[in-house]
Amino acid sequence: APANKRGIQNSVAKGLVLAQKLPETATEAVEVRVTNFNEDVIAYSMTGIDGSESTPPQIEISMTVDSYTEPSSIDVLLWRGEKQYWVPAQPVVEQNFKIEYTHNFVLPDGAPSGIWEVRTIRLQTPSGDLSFGKDLLNLKGFITSVDVFNPNADENDPELLSIGDFIVTGNDGDPTTPIVVELTTEVSDQGSGISSVGSYLRGPKYDGALVWSWAVINNDILPNTATFSWTLDPKTTSGIYSLESIRLYDAAGNSGFYGANESELGSVGNYEFDLDNAISDDNSPLITDFQMSGEIDADGRKFINIRTELDHGVSQETPIQRQYVRISGPEGTGNTDRDQFVLENDGYYHVQVALPLESPDGEYTLSYWFAYDTALNGVNHSG
Repeated sequence: APANKRGIQNSVAKGLVLAQKLPETATEAVEVRVTNFNEDVIAYSMTGIDGSESTPPQIEISMTVDSYTEPSSIDVLLWRGEKQYWVPAQPVVEQNFKIEYTHNFVLPDGAPSGIWEVRTIRLQTPSGDLSFGKDLLNLKGFITSVDVFNPNADENDPELLSIGDFIVTGNDGDPTTPIVVELTTEVSDQGSGISSVGSYLRGPKYDGALVWSWAVINNDILPNTATFSWTLDPKTTSGIYSLESIRLYDAAGNSGFYGANESELGSVGNYEFDLDNAISDDNSPLITDFQMSGEIDADGRKFINIRTELDHGVSQETPIQRQYVRISGPEGTGNTDRDQFVLENDGYYHVQVALPLESPDGEYTLSYWFAYDTALNGVNHSG
């Protein structure tokens, strides 16, 4: 059945101006205009300390947060290339209505020299999770990257040597038996050693439907092996499954990425297989209504609310596994991603996105959304 054509009127909610397009097929981009009031992160800086023959490099992080924001924890995500490091949540000290956060992050012994950047700052607050991407921090004039030198640097990227055969078990037509897919690959690293290998398995009706697996690494044999295991729904859809990518990381922070094409994954083996499931659910979810609205609470905090209706609110053969939304802010502010949708009593899924107080004026646009069920049938929309 075609999606509902629900008109959404422009409105003003406590000073927040909404600019929305009518979702002709529930797939049009939707925009929200936000007016700025204050700020959460007052100051942020990074200082790099070069390593020596006996000590690894370090990054000193310093941050000041308004106590009004009331963060219960502060996390910082650093990265170089594809390798990411969450700096563990640290105790905070409040003084003069400000919360001071400092941490000295010691890089791995073989960490590569070069530019290290902050990717995200995440504050857990009573208003919800607040995310500050590098673009927004740059807009505020903060130092968001440092150049460090390590004389003991391991600059060798880990390698994927071969892909074995896919082994599928549990595909027996029994709705209580999960289907399990296993795969063993051969991997190598000439420096600090393989630390982790991960891969997404992509369903036939992709549209965002992916299943992740961290491989079990065996470093006791040469070449090393990385064995994946993905557990699928007994009614998972039939068709061609493929690896979306394989991502390798070594102990120093170097990474190797192999995409789903003949020159990368295809150069070391077969990266897809055909699954014929006698009891498969092959029906993708249908988006029958999409709503996006903005509000400002009594304290001046800005929020974007997203509500979705799938299949007219009627339960389908396999339940919804995940919904994901990406909201693009004005130029220079980056993206906000959320997937914590909650099914409410009226049959709509809802997620509320709290915005940093320093979010600038401008249009906030739905750039990407997808949903998929446990059988890996998906539907998506790009703005």
